[in-house]
Amino acid sequence: MKKGLALLLLSLCFLPACREKEPSKELLTYVSPEDCRLCGRMGESPWGQDNVGLISLNTFEMIPIEINRYDDKGVLIEENTGCARVWNFQSEEGGFRASGIEDPDRGYAMVSVTLEEDETADREKAAAFLCEDCLERILPEDGTERTGLGMVDLTTREVQTFDSRTLGFGLGDFYIHCDRKEEGGRAELLIFFSPLRYGEG
Repeated sequence: MKKGLALLLLSLCFLPACREKEPSKELLTYVSPEDCRLCGRMGESPWGQDNVGLISLNTFEMIPIEINRYDDKGVLIEENTGCARVWNFQSEEGGFRASGIEDPDRGYAMVSVTLEEDETADREKAAAFLCEDCLERILPEDGTERTGLGMVDLTTREVQTFDSRTLGFGLGDFYIHCDRKEEGGRAELLIFFSPLRYGEG
């Protein structure tokens, strides 16, 4: 009798573990393709210009990197400026800080980035700005931890995300070299305008 009671108590101890459900997939609310910040309606400048921009994937605040200069009507300015432009940026939502030097005459920019809230990408936050297809393309649920900061091609709206292994990548007519620092979520970016030299490849 005691042996039977002991077996019954032992089986009851393991019963809750047997009843546990497998973790369910996250339930996200996406925007419609028409309202998607990437594949939806094209906005005003700087969208459509042959430049790139730093973009928060959590808030979709963006700072364009103006290597190719455009006038107020969106026409490319094809003349030297004789100077470089220095700028600072602080996202309103506290996602990231950046400062940069742009030299349009030479076709490059140097940007220093410090990640704050954008240290990690949040798929739920990103879904508030993206349709399902764009979210799965940019931030797939594959277990890879990505930062909440990306680089966007302002012509095609293609986005390249940063992670701890990112050393550099091409994006449209640009090449971006990334030097991640161990401390404080910092990165140094060197951005070159480097279109194909001999026409379409």
